Amino acid sequence: MLRSFIRRWRHRLDFLARETSYQARGLQSLVAALAFAPADGPPILVLVAAPAQARYLARWSRWLCRAPCETRVIADLAQLERSLTEAAPPRRVLIAGELYARFHVRLAADVGMGRLAVA
Repeated sequence: MLRSFIRRWRHRLDFLARETSYQARGLQSLVAALAFAPADGPPILVLVAAPAQARYLARWSRWLCRAPCETRVIADLAQLERSLTEAAPPRRVLIAGELYARFHVRLAADVGMGRLAVA
């Protein structure tokens, strides 16, 4: 019984460590993209899939980014479509990597044409 308990929790702790590392790398790339965004130009709309990333960026974006930005959590394709139509030009859009991975079929053309940036 003790072996099964240790085996089960060891697997969960490994998963937790990998997931934390993955989320931290994703947040780091978003922060770097915002830090290097030029201050002149339209506001930046940041679309993320993780609510924790959205809370962090909403709290710290004023100090991280020289341009004004807004962060939104996207849960499904309909919400993504609505956010992209509201973000009509000249607004800049930055999409989190995991969100792009989930909806890459819909977003690949816009990224290829330079309308969206992925971090």
